[in-house]
Amino acid sequence: MGYTAAKGAYLIDVVTNSITPIIESTKIVQCKSSYNLSKLGVLLYSGEFLLFDLNTLQSVKNGNVIAAVSETATQKPQFALSERFVYITSPSTGELVQVNLSTLKTTKIKTSTTPYSITLFGHENSAAH
Repeated sequence: MGYTAAKGAYLIDVVTNSITPIIESTKIVQCKSSYNLSKLGVLLYSGEFLLFDLNTLQSVKNGNVIAAVSETATQKPQFALSERFVYITSPSTGELVQVNLSTLKTTKIKTSTTPYSITLFGHENSAAH
């Protein structure tokens, strides 16, 4: 998979020497795959989160999960994608937003003044883990 915020996200097949668009947009804040490479998450400046199935390249979920982000903001949200949740930092509000991938229900967790980056390690065995 390849991604550029100026163009979009693409599936790159080095065996067949082909490039297939997954999403073409100049409004992408960030794009990441799940650890098992089955899903692709895309966060747009509008606050919309899109979830793609990488086996079919089809959108399976989408919805507004955070407030719109200024394209000129110096600290933009970052996210990590797990099998059941997407975790999005909100530098402007000092929160971590947990989004359930099945329902797109959000839970906000107050963190520091400006949470900027996030890394997942280990595994999740429940919503509270």
